[in-house]
Amino acid sequence: HALLDLAVAHYAWDRGDGFPGSAVFTAAADEVQTSGTLAFYAGRGLLTAEDYERAVDALKKALALDESFTLSAYFLAEAELRREPPRFDQAIRNYELFLSTPDQHRIGNPAAQRQLMDDARAKVAELRRRGLQ
Repeated sequence: HALLDLAVAHYAWDRGDGFPGSAVFTAAADEVQTSGTLAFYAGRGLLTAEDYERAVDALKKALALDESFTLSAYFLAEAELRREPPRFDQAIRNYELFLSTPDQHRIGNPAAQRQLMDDARAKVAELRRRGLQ
């Protein structure tokens, strides 16, 4: 039931019900075997829960399972920046993947997509400016 619980919790969270807590994402992260979307849901939840190591693992799995869903790369970059120690080179690489594939983000809101892309561009520029590659 972990994957069904994950899908239901993510749907409710996406619709504004608030973050459901980390337990549902933690429980599902290892169960995901074939769905890049479910791995993305788990990774996004783990990132929000500040479980960066598990978020990195889940988001890498999301990209491996479905490399055509590159919104995962944006969140993977975020997790790489927040983990200890941060992996700046991995963050830049994932932001660049996200930026190079706008048709594969699967974001229904163009303004939200532009905002994420602007954020990714700014973070890459800042990391490069600081020499953190």
